[in-house]
Amino acid sequence: MLNTLEALNDLLQGTLLAGCSIRQLAIDESDEFAFELQVPAANAYAAWQLMRSQLNHTGHYPILTERWTTDDYISRSSYSEEEADRKMRSLVQASRSD
Repeated sequence: MLNTLEALNDLLQGTLLAGCSIRQLAIDESDEFAFELQVPAANAYAAWQLMRSQLNHTGHYPILTERWTTDDYISRSSYSEEEADRKMRSLVQASRSD
C-alpha cells in the first residue's frame, strides 16, 4: 500500500494524472488517510478508472467528488452511498459532454 505523496507521484508518472495536485488527508475518526487528487471534470471518469486499476498498488479505492476540500481531513459520512451515486452520475455526465 502506498503511504506517501512521493510514492503516489512516482506511480502516476507517465499517466494522465502525472503532475496533478495531490494532498494527503486524515480520515476523520480513524488512524487512516486518503489521497485527494484534483483533476478536470472532463478527465474524472478516466482518472477514476486509472486509480481503480491501481487499487492493488495504492490500497485506496477511488471516490469521485465535485468538491476540492480545503480541510486537512475527510469524513466518511460525506460519502454516503446515495450521495456518492448522485455525484458519480453527475461527473460521468460532465466528462462525456466535453
